[in-house]
Amino acid sequence: MLLSTLLLSLAAPAVAPAPPQVQDPGEPGKLEVHLRLRAIVNDQVLTDEDLYWMAQRRFNLAPGQRPTEEQVDSVFPLAVSDMLLREGWRLSGRDETMLNRIIQKELDARIEAAGSLAALSAEMAAGGGTIEDFKRFYRRMVVGYLFRSIETGQQPEKGKAVKVVMFVPPREIRDYFDNNQGFYSTARRAKGRILMVPKADGQDPSRARIEEIRLEITSGTKTFVEGVQAYSDFKKSLDGASGWYSANMTGKAQVLKDFFLGNPAGTLSEPLDLGRDWALCLVETVEEGGVTPFEEVQEEIRKILLDQRYQETLKQALARTRKRCYVWPAEEVDQALALLFADPSGEEEEDL
Repeated sequence: MLLSTLLLSLAAPAVAPAPPQVQDPGEPGKLEVHLRLRAIVNDQVLTDEDLYWMAQRRFNLAPGQRPTEEQVDSVFPLAVSDMLLREGWRLSGRDETMLNRIIQKELDARIEAAGSLAALSAEMAAGGGTIEDFKRFYRRMVVGYLFRSIETGQQPEKGKAVKVVMFVPPREIRDYFDNNQGFYSTARRAKGRILMVPKADGQDPSRARIEEIRLEITSGTKTFVEGVQAYSDFKKSLDGASGWYSANMTGKAQVLKDFFLGNPAGTLSEPLDLGRDWALCLVETVEEGGVTPFEEVQEEIRKILLDQRYQETLKQALARTRKRCYVWPAEEVDQALALLFADPSGEEEEDL
């Protein structure tokens, strides 16, 4: 996939109008923009304005719609990691010529799409920016992307072969499958149809009636569906369809679960006592449970393990860069990085 395609959503619009300005009440007629400094990484600074626009892009907010405070705070870890990725590129002495070529190629493509350099300049000016603003913005995006790609073995490094760090041995895929078979197994389940006749008060003729209906079905006078349509009080779904029954399903009468799960397809029940009703049941479909074949899930497992490797590689790269940089406020930045790589299972992660 082309780099320009990957970064398109980040780079357009290249420059957005500034957040609302605040008028100083002490000096009428004078406008001042108050920007709160959020973080520093060497000579890079991150302000509330940066987070404001990052949140607008990330949450696809309409022009003029302000992100909430929660949305702005939520992008802080990503913004900090982007700063460290850019610094990692700089500290590792990467090829600036290659970087400049990528930026110029993207600019040339935008000039061609606009029709001319003047047209592109006018388009960006309408949004409150310039060509140089776009180049600075796009450079920041590309630098972070390239450093991350090199660390994870997706791009060549100064003419060297691609680092193959994102490889999962077949044995590891198999071990993951063997140790997590609960995720790849299904229980036996069955479905069919139910015909239900309510019990009457006092002397109950319904038992005899359900026997008569069963005889009509077994003799071929009526099909089960025709019996449902003619006699059944169970019409919660089309023609008495039962839905699926499985052993771990709740909210189903046990007598019905026992019948559907304990008999092969085509079995017609004897009258079943459901308390307030008599029922006849027909098993139509049975799916035997079991473990999904390894061959069907090994690609899914490979992607899971690759993603784990990617996250760990990126975490290590950011940790190395973090140790080489002046960072402020250190505690808040470290907490943001820890949050970025937090284990969703709730288990504690080691500090970066």
